[in-house]
This record gives sequence, structure tokens and C-alpha cells, in this order.
Amino acid sequence: MKYFKSLKSLESNLKSITNVKFAPDSYDIILSSGDGKIQLCDIITRKEFKILNGYSDWINKVQFSSDGKMIVSCSYDQTIRLWDVKLRKEIKKFEGHFLDVLGSQFSPDNKMIVSCSKDKTIRIWDIITGKEIKKLEGHKDIVTDAKFLPDGKRIVSSSNDNIICIWDIKSGKKISELRGHTNSVNGIELSPNGFIIASYSTDKTIRIWDIESVKELKKLEGHLNSINGIKFFLDSKIIVSYSKDKTIRLWNIVTGKEIEKLEGHYREIIGLDISFDSNLIISISWDESIQLWGKIDYYLHTKYFT
Repeated sequence: MKYFKSLKSLESNLKSITNVKFAPDSYDIILSSGDGKIQLCDIITRKEFKILNGYSDWINKVQFSSDGKMIVSCSYDQTIRLWDVKLRKEIKKFEGHFLDVLGSQFSPDNKMIVSCSKDKTIRIWDIITGKEIKKLEGHKDIVTDAKFLPDGKRIVSSSNDNIICIWDIKSGKKISELRGHTNSVNGIELSPNGFIIASYSTDKTIRIWDIESVKELKKLEGHLNSINGIKFFLDSKIIVSYSKDKTIRLWNIVTGKEIEKLEGHYREIIGLDISFDSNLIISISWDESIQLWGKIDYYLHTKYFT
């Protein structure tokens, strides 16, 4: 059974697009590029807004705050930057990492940012002061991803040391380790209901963990190469993954079964996001394309993409 279909390819004047994210409450998207630019676009009107400049190097990740008013980005230039969406300008720069910054994310209350780096550290920043609040150390290799847990008091991180760690922010101490992956853990995602951590790896598997018991609940297998990312749908039961094998796959994490495979990109898929209403998926690839996918029932009843 098919749930999603390809709607259209989108265009951007950015070169080497590295990341894509939907706004939290609209079909606006942000794109980042290898030449240090960030662009906001409305995929309904096809309008491209002002490009945000400030970087001189590769941007790894971009992310909206939960209220959609700010964007956080991180780069090979070792900085994290905060942008005002309405003013379309940089409002803060966070410096402290001494190697490439691979990830950055807002806290649930949008008062802090967590970042991770090739320097093997995780850092917590105060958005108002721009100061580093805490540095978390313990991974033995590059830290590939770091995110706040829903309580805002803990951090979960992943690393090329094959381990996922949970940290207490106040003490700066590691609380627990999640072991199971047999190769680099490329990142983690948290379910919207706040109960599940999903991790993805170069070992070609996705693993589902209970946040509180830190027990592995499921192992999802099917991708033929390293998995580059995953996203949860709103129901917290379905995830979508994308891989170096050029495919996008939908999974039921309760049954552990693959429910659909989307194909269309002809090179490695490097970024993907799901719209606020779970009706659209957007993906980017080293083939330089931006692909929009829609739910079948949504596509049949909308005028926007016909």
C-alpha cells in the first residue's frame, strides 16, 4: 500500500544545499548551503525570502525554535549562530568549540541551545547572554548529535564511539549509556510524545529505546547503507528514514516493520523533514534536487501541488 507520492521538485539558487527544515506551524522552509548561506522559502507561493549571510564556511544544520521566531545554525567555522526570523538577521554568535560543530538545537523553552562537535564535547549555551553554561565531556570520539529531552533537564547525545549517552545538565554528569549499535551512531530523534529515543547508524539499523528504562525496544533493518537521518510523525508510531542507499523508508516502530519505500533521488539523501501536519515530506540529496512528497489522500484534496 502506498501512503506518499512524489509531488514535485523545488528549485533554489543556493549551491550545495546541506539541510532543510519546515517551520513549526506553516509550509515555510529553511535551507542551508555549503557556501555559508541560509534561505527561507514559502513552498506554496514558491517565494524565496532574503538570504541570511554571516558564515564563510559549510553550514551543517539549521533548526527553527518551537515558536518559529528564531533559527539556530552551526557550521564548520566552529560557531553556532542565532537568527531572528522576522528581522532576517543574526542576533547572536556562540563561540567555544575548537573543531567543526555538527549539531545545534533549542531547549523546549527556547532559553538554551545545545551543540555538539568534532572536538568530542557537548556544550549548553544561554540564549540571552550568549555564554556557555556547561560543557559535557565523556564521549571517546566525534559527537554527532545532541538534543534536549522533553523535561529540559537532560541531554541525549550520539557519537562515532557507537554509544548514546544521557546527561544531567545541572551536574554535567553522564546518567546512562545506551549500547547496541555496532558502528558510528549518526544521530538521534525524540518522539513527539516524549517517551521514545530513536537512533540511526552507519551499521544500517535504526534502534528504538524507552527514555526512562533506557531499554532497546526494537531494531529496524532494511536500509542497504548508512542511515543519515530519521523523523517522527505526530502519532509517535511512524518514522521516516533516509539513507546513503538513496531511499526514504517509512516504518511502524510498534511492529518494527517497513511500511513504504520512496525512491526518486539518484544520489545519497542528506536531509529530510516532515511538515507540522505530517502531510508533506521534503528531502534533499547530493543530486542537487529538493523533492516534495505528499500523503495520497492529502494530494487528492489539495490545489497547491496539482
